[in-house]
Amino acid sequence: MPTTTLRSNDPQHPILSAVRESQAALLDVVRSWTDITEQLTRRLPLPVAGIDVAGAVDRTFDLAEQTLAAQRQFALTLVGAVDRQVDTIVETVESSAHQSLGRVEERLREVEDNHPQPGRKRPEQPTADKAEAPTDETRRQNGTQDTQPDRRSFEERSVEELRDRARELEIDGRASMSKDELIAALRQHAK
Repeated sequence: MPTTTLRSNDPQHPILSAVRESQAALLDVVRSWTDITEQLTRRLPLPVAGIDVAGAVDRTFDLAEQTLAAQRQFALTLVGAVDRQVDTIVETVESSAHQSLGRVEERLREVEDNHPQPGRKRPEQPTADKAEAPTDETRRQNGTQDTQPDRRSFEERSVEELRDRARELEIDGRASMSKDELIAALRQHAK
């Protein structure tokens, strides 16, 4: 089934419409100028005595200057509107992409947590029976070092570190949260 796009949702439609209107306005000005010039030249017998030709040229160029100034202002207004639309579109696309990427990353982590890859051992969850501290021998076998708890405040940590901690605590929606939202959720979980 073919997909139909509503014309009002097309971001190019207002731009093209404004360009068409600008072109039509410019054509109207040129036609009016041509008509006025034709009317003036038809009424004037040659040679014309007593006509200030220099003044007529000045008035004609004054009209052209005013027309160009109006066209320039219209073009600047159009560019400003297009810039605002482009900025809005870019922000919307970036926001959607970040949200989608966050959901994909969260889903990927969930899949990795639930389905370990062959050859990789799934990390064991500590239970009350296994609450004893690892010995030097087990540290050497696992290739791990003594790790100190992170004493930094949440504000000093990166967003990725905060998301890792939220994943450890199984906080829902963590992938789409901002840094401030992650900090609030981690503090709420600690209560």
